[in-house]
Amino acid sequence: MNSGFPFPTDNLYKFIAISGLGLYVYALTFPPHGNMDRMLAEFDQRSALLSKRAHNKIQFAELERRVHAGRLSKESKEFKTAQVDVEIDSSMDEILKSRIDILDRQRSWANQNSYIAMEIGAVAMIIGFALWYSKQQIYEDALIRAEAHQKAAKHLNSIIPPWIINAAALGLAAVVAILIASAVATLKSF
Repeated sequence: MNSGFPFPTDNLYKFIAISGLGLYVYALTFPPHGNMDRMLAEFDQRSALLSKRAHNKIQFAELERRVHAGRLSKESKEFKTAQVDVEIDSSMDEILKSRIDILDRQRSWANQNSYIAMEIGAVAMIIGFALWYSKQQIYEDALIRAEAHQKAAKHLNSIIPPWIINAAALGLAAVVAILIASAVATLKSF
C-alpha cells in the first residue's frame, strides 16, 4: 500500500536515520498526552464525587442528630437512604482512587517508555546519519563534483575554442621562459 510518503529504502543508513528521527518525534509528542486527558477526567469525577460525598455526609450527620434527639427513627426510609448514599459514595471514592492510581502508573510507564524510545531514536538517528555520510554521501559528493568539473570543462571548451586555450598556454609558457631567461641574465651580471 502506497502511503504517499516515499520512505527511504534505497539506503540502509538513511532508513535507520529517518526511522530514528520518526521514533524520536513520536516519543516526544504522543504517548503521555492521551493518558493525561483520561486522568484529568477521572480527577474531575472524583472531585464531583467528593463534593457530593461531603454533602451526603452533612445530610447524614443531620439525620443522626435528629435520631439522637428522638425526632427520627433509625428504621425510617430517609435515614436508611442517607446511610446507603454515604456507603455508596465511600465505595465509589475507593474505586476512583484505584482507577486514578492505575492511570498514574500507566502515565509513569508511558513517560518512562517515551524517554527510552526518545533515547533509542536519537542514537539511531545519530548513527544512521553518521554512517550515511561517512559510508556513502562522501563518495556521492565526489562524483557530483567530478561531473560538475567535466560539465564546466565542456562548457568552457564550447565557449572558447581549444586552439585559443592552447595558444594562451603557449604564450604563458613563452612569458615564463622570458622571465626565467632575464632572471638568469641578471644573476650572471652580478
